[in-house]
Amino acid sequence: MERNYEILSFDRLESTNSEAIRHISGFTKPIWIWTKTQTRGRGRSGRNWHSGSKNFFATYLQKPNEPLQDIPLRSFLAGLALHETLCAFTEFKHDFYLKWPNDVILSRKKVAGILLENNRLSDENYLITGFGVNLHEVPALEDVPERKYDPGSIAQLTGFDISSREFLDRLIQKVNKYEEVYHSDGFWRIRELWLERAFDLGKGIFFRHGKIETRGIFEGIDHNGRAIVVTPDGIRYFSAGDMFFEDSKDVVGN
Repeated sequence: MERNYEILSFDRLESTNSEAIRHISGFTKPIWIWTKTQTRGRGRSGRNWHSGSKNFFATYLQKPNEPLQDIPLRSFLAGLALHETLCAFTEFKHDFYLKWPNDVILSRKKVAGILLENNRLSDENYLITGFGVNLHEVPALEDVPERKYDPGSIAQLTGFDISSREFLDRLIQKVNKYEEVYHSDGFWRIRELWLERAFDLGKGIFFRHGKIETRGIFEGIDHNGRAIVVTPDGIRYFSAGDMFFEDSKDVVGN
């Protein structure tokens, strides 16, 4: 059976997301871009993403059919796929958590992240979903002064030695699985599954959006993917920003 996507493999790239942008103009079907080494990875808000030589870097380029305002919901679909892939390779199935909006946490350390970028060409939307996983290496703490949680690696925290290329094959399967769930059941089911894996649900947080900080209790996400925060002044909803949990010693970053 012919697969409905293409895989492009590289030994070295500056950024898999940047490479994906170069393929938009010739897009005919979804493309996975994978590289052994990434030299200039990036996270949300233009932040640097550490790129160790044995870690995982891949980007999925697709043309979604839903309205533009619904595209950010795919961050939660991607998170579920990444979470399940990590569980499939390790025996720590109940120890990985999804942190709003796009991180994977293990032992209160950040081990993976997702970056969504939307691009338009000829009035059509193209979604670029970047995945980064610390399979083996973590940056020195002085190299990531702006962070919410100390970084960790899968090898360090679980003892499992995972091949980046094998990780890609399993991740593709999981992304396809949750694409089907999303299209058949809608975001309500993705939301339900995400909340089952949510990090520190019901715990105290402070939320930073720009220069504004809000303290409260993280109560989950609504049907638009917004963070629900119960504050002394009532319930507030956030579609963007940085969330810090009360026991986190970190200040900013992602």
